[in-house]
Amino acid sequence: MIGQLLLYLLLLHAFSGSSEEVTLEVSTTPPRAEVVIDGRSAGLSPLIVSGLEPGTHHVEVIPPSSQGWGIQPVDSTVNLTASHTRLILYLPGTLHITSNSRGALVLEGGRPLGYTPLMISKAAGEALELTVESSGAIPYHWEWMPTAGSRQEIHVNPFAKKHPAAHAEDSRLPTALYVGAAGLVWVVSSIICSHEADVAYDRYHATADTSRMKDYYDRAVLLDKCAGFFWASFQVTVVGALAWWMLS
Repeated sequence: MIGQLLLYLLLLHAFSGSSEEVTLEVSTTPPRAEVVIDGRSAGLSPLIVSGLEPGTHHVEVIPPSSQGWGIQPVDSTVNLTASHTRLILYLPGTLHITSNSRGALVLEGGRPLGYTPLMISKAAGEALELTVESSGAIPYHWEWMPTAGSRQEIHVNPFAKKHPAAHAEDSRLPTALYVGAAGLVWVVSSIICSHEADVAYDRYHATADTSRMKDYYDRAVLLDKCAGFFWASFQVTVVGALAWWMLS
């Protein structure tokens, strides 16, 4: 009688123990990530692990690292109570940032993240406002929207010392104004001298006073030379400005 009772208790314990076992289904985006449950590798996702005891379990998902991106594992603590539990995990997106000038500062919304080359990981759907700054350079701004398990790489040129286009615009505008003003002075001076030279020639031909004829003639010749000089200066200014504009 006692033996039968013990056998009954053993069978009851065995059946009750098996009925308490639960199943965990793990899916990841993207798939084929290694799943580690309570420190033991269970395989690649998606997978179903049976025979687990009810209670709290530590699940770690390790993204594929065949390309050496060094993505951090995703940890999750699961409390298994139902007979079948499904766990869906979205792996973070990863961005590898490099730059022409090594050691450029990377910021997220004004908060420093580190220096290039830099690897950052963020959950999918979280837009980041990123900035790369380098000494003496115009900062480079852009928005990064990671997707689940994405691996992106960006090479940033913070334009050592000065952004070429911005530098050109900054320096060309005032210089162009100066050149334009100088060219205007040359043209106006040439027109005035040419007009005064014509007036002197007209007076030279119109006067009957021989003593004044030489003065009018000399004045006309001098003003004519000045008009030619100013016009030649204008042409040189224009040619030089065009050459500088194309080469700068």
